[in-house]
Amino acid sequence: MSYRVAICDDEVYTCSQLEEMTEKCFSRLALRVTTDVFYSGESLINYINQNNEYDFILLDIELYELNGVELGKIIRDINQDMRTQIIYISSKTMYAMELFQVQPLDFLVKPVDEELLKKDFMRGISILGKLHEEFECHTGRKTVYIPYNRIIYFTIKGRQIDVVTTDGTTSFYGKLGEIISSLPECFIQVHKSYIVNINMITQCTYDVLHMAGGENVMIGRTYREEVKRKIFDRRME
Repeated sequence: MSYRVAICDDEVYTCSQLEEMTEKCFSRLALRVTTDVFYSGESLINYINQNNEYDFILLDIELYELNGVELGKIIRDINQDMRTQIIYISSKTMYAMELFQVQPLDFLVKPVDEELLKKDFMRGISILGKLHEEFECHTGRKTVYIPYNRIIYFTIKGRQIDVVTTDGTTSFYGKLGEIISSLPECFIQVHKSYIVNINMITQCTYDVLHMAGGENVMIGRTYREEVKRKIFDRRME
């Protein structure tokens, strides 16, 4: 399998260094990679908007006009792309809360350590692999398969579970407690009636998750500490 990586930084030397590191990392993993280099946020988003997709984006924060945080929000909020793994790169460490809304895979400080970058690629590849898998459920006499990367959340009313996706809603009968253990680790229970896909969270407040598609999901009181821990700690695994 081949992966696509975009590198966006306004420093030519940094781009060259990151491109070389990326190719070495994937070579060590015995995987193929194609890299594209962009020197501005505008050129990257224009290329993406021409129906081009990336598995990973190595993104500098301090870009001249459209900065990395703004670009990340366009990718997540406007393009509704929760799949692409964004790795932020900067010489500064002051952006933690701003970056949370973009749900990056990691934040690396310049000069980038090749071993840390390799670990991020490995973790991102694992996440992408699981997102290609499908959730199986039975509705009526039909068996339905739903890609995990399209699921926004599960919610239950009585015995009916609704799977809300980027394409619509599918309903079946069951219990949330019986399906949570079979889901990838990017799914977490946030309320007695909701299981959400972390990759579909666009913003998090004290008791509300703002999800892709514009819907809001309440965080149950007994779940708040666990939800906070899982969302913030997931990138450190």
